[in-house]
Amino acid sequence: MPDENKKQLFIAKAAIMNIQGNVTVANPWSADDVDKLEAVGLDEYKEVIKACRFFYKRDPIGSSVINKMVDIGITSLDFTKAGLTNNEEKLVKALLKPLQEFAEAMTLEYLLTGLIVPEIKYTAITTDNLKKLGIKKFSTLVRPTTMSLRDPATIKINSVIPDMPSYYVTIPDKLIFFIMNN
Repeated sequence: MPDENKKQLFIAKAAIMNIQGNVTVANPWSADDVDKLEAVGLDEYKEVIKACRFFYKRDPIGSSVINKMVDIGITSLDFTKAGLTNNEEKLVKALLKPLQEFAEAMTLEYLLTGLIVPEIKYTAITTDNLKKLGIKKFSTLVRPTTMSLRDPATIKINSVIPDMPSYYVTIPDKLIFFIMNN
């Protein structure tokens, strides 16, 4: 790939919405204002992620600063009961702690790698489990049961149609071998 084409991969595009709600495509920032990650190639991004994780784990001052940024940025989640029934309030209270932890994990991941790839699994809760939570109004309910983050180093981004990226998960060869042989 010629250097000029490779350089084009790192130019960010922005859209600005004015007060009337019209979207403009004019970019008010110069090329110098855009963080290009020091023009690191896509292949080198995995190495950058490894280095960031390494220094986060090994540098006590750096990790303390990043952890404090997460603590300051993600405060306790509060909600108002306005318009909620007792059952809805119990559902919100049951989700507050997992949502808080997930928000903190996403913030930390963003500060370390700059890319968040969340994965949320929803399942139905049975009537018996709802009754254990003190909820009697609903017979079934679908709610998030697992919330996790994918490793950004395993994500491959292809752009088949211009300005329309497609995201793929790269599965390691060892895992494919294990699945195929067990």
